[in-house]
Amino acid sequence: MELRAISPEAYALAVLPHTAALWSGGRTFDQYVEQTLAIAHSVYGRRSYRTVGLFERRELLASCKRYERRITFGERRLRAIGIGAVFTAAPLRGHGYATAMLAMLLDEARTAGNDLAFLFSDIRPEFYADLGFIELASRAFSLRASAVKAPRVRVEALSPRDWPGVRRCYDALSHLQPWSLERDAALWNRVRARWERSFDKLGTTRAANLLLRRGGKVVAYVLGTRDVRDDAYTLDEFGFLDEATAELVPSLLLAAAGDLRRITGWLPPSGAREVLPAVSVRKRKTAIFMAAGLSLIGRTLVSQTAATSKADPLWATDHV
Repeated sequence: MELRAISPEAYALAVLPHTAALWSGGRTFDQYVEQTLAIAHSVYGRRSYRTVGLFERRELLASCKRYERRITFGERRLRAIGIGAVFTAAPLRGHGYATAMLAMLLDEARTAGNDLAFLFSDIRPEFYADLGFIELASRAFSLRASAVKAPRVRVEALSPRDWPGVRRCYDALSHLQPWSLERDAALWNRVRARWERSFDKLGTTRAANLLLRRGGKVVAYVLGTRDVRDDAYTLDEFGFLDEATAELVPSLLLAAAGDLRRITGWLPPSGAREVLPAVSVRKRKTAIFMAAGLSLIGRTLVSQTAATSKADPLWATDHV
């Protein structure tokens, strides 16, 4: 058996028909394929993303996606890989193929000088724990919109010209976190592309990305979706430039929720968690964040994160 890269087109033919029911998220199959290929052929995808598989001669036994990321950890910059869409076709399950594939992938990443590997588990976190991954804080919050006591402010819908300002807010907030995933221009283009597509074929879930401007400059933003079926605004992330503009985030959340009853989302990272009003918190049942240290500094990051319970490590936008 050997680990080999799979071209985007071959992956679309061999894997996506089997995974659409799991991960298409309300998209049509054609949309699912189109958007998967768009990621692979984007600037970010050509540089930092690939699909890989475990093969026995020409037979594909298991597959996954591999992303390259950079992490800021104090004064250090770390190299990391994100792993997603781990899949084995039903007739081939139970033979340890996914385990072998991931073990080879981790060995390859370690040899290449990566410090960390991370993923989001939707089922059986213990499967990944056996490979050395540690389950880290993965929680969701919920609060009634009527409980948010914040002044009404003049907000604007995020437009294409505002993304550089959003990036400045993200970078400013990242400095308040123990560690964060870096986002360069190519990765921001990927984030932007996600928000510029429709969210479901029924038209009941739509992006609600708002910002506040002071002196012509973006000083705070929220990214999220309005879901009329759930009567909720689901937050993906927010950002701000400084303490003064942090106080405006509850007003942005209130404006984004509008007439919806609840505000929900992943519990934000440190530095942002403190900005939220009092919320109800529960452990997530899916997208459980797990990480494995591949170097001494990587293992230090994981152990320090595991010892912290005040906030979660990542935004929902970072989900791969």
